[in-house]
Amino acid sequence: MLIPIFAHISYIGTSAIRLLQGLVSGFGNPALYQLFSTWAHRTERSTLVAFAYGGYSVGTLIAFPLSALLCRYNWELVFYTVGIVALVFGISCHWLVYNTLEEHPRLSEAERAYLKSTNDEKSMSKSIPWTHILKSAPVYAFILTHTLHSYGLIVFALMLPRFLKEALGFTLSETGIYASTPFLGGIIAKIIIFPTCRYIEKKPNYKPTLYGKIFYVLCNIFTIKFLIVVMLLNANQRMLINLCILFVGIFSDMAFSGGYWPSLLHLTPSYAGLLSGIANAFSTIDGFISPIIISAIAVQGTKSEWNYVMFTLIIAYLLAAMVFGALGSSETRSWNNMRADEDA
Repeated sequence: MLIPIFAHISYIGTSAIRLLQGLVSGFGNPALYQLFSTWAHRTERSTLVAFAYGGYSVGTLIAFPLSALLCRYNWELVFYTVGIVALVFGISCHWLVYNTLEEHPRLSEAERAYLKSTNDEKSMSKSIPWTHILKSAPVYAFILTHTLHSYGLIVFALMLPRFLKEALGFTLSETGIYASTPFLGGIIAKIIIFPTCRYIEKKPNYKPTLYGKIFYVLCNIFTIKFLIVVMLLNANQRMLINLCILFVGIFSDMAFSGGYWPSLLHLTPSYAGLLSGIANAFSTIDGFISPIIISAIAVQGTKSEWNYVMFTLIIAYLLAAMVFGALGSSETRSWNNMRADEDA
């Protein structure tokens, strides 16, 4: 909400506010992720993660066309609207979110007993077992997979409007609508993932590692296939390209929600928030390099130049599938409940 004010005063002040905004918002995702290790039954974690992170897709789907509409009147309204929503959400979290089951005043005994029945015992150690974490191949696999997969998500989130305008010739109003296509795909993905994960997780022979790897690799293969189709289509086939982008959004989000992202909650529930925060820190590299890569490739903004950008996405998704397929795991590590004196 401060950005419009500083925008009229100084670009340095605006940049500082944006930097502070990114710094503060960086704490949100790890905190949200850690909640699932306490507030989600072990057989429902993938399901609830998919449901909760659907909010990103819903919010973005609404934000793009709404921003285009508000800009017709006053661009500042975009920031005030988003700021008010964030403020209401923050206040709501203060009253509704609790760290432990024992702290929640409105939780029934039946609900508390249900959540405790299969929740992993949390490490009581004040010392983080860094030695074991740094030796864990699945941890590195998760971080690298997230970094590679996030490249595709960030390119679509930040650069799709430019692609639609430059390569396909969309107007500002059209761009505001069609730039939300991948996030509509994300919502569709959540609708598919939610019952699918719920069904699979309830099966007595459920193997999270095997399921997660197969699901992630298959979804990435379909994502790559639709990216290839986008490359092969001509710029005047705009609706077909948007349809393919929709399917890219569907399969990419399914790979995220039902594939690698929930794996950390099984791998190490005690440190899921910490490690997801580290993974997010590394994935922010994508936010720096993707504009540089795209600006270097799409100089004229032609469809043929943007095809090379799509090719970088294919490489990222392919490498991510290889890394998680080979080294990813959802098996709880022995050091998850390790005491401080055992970390050696």
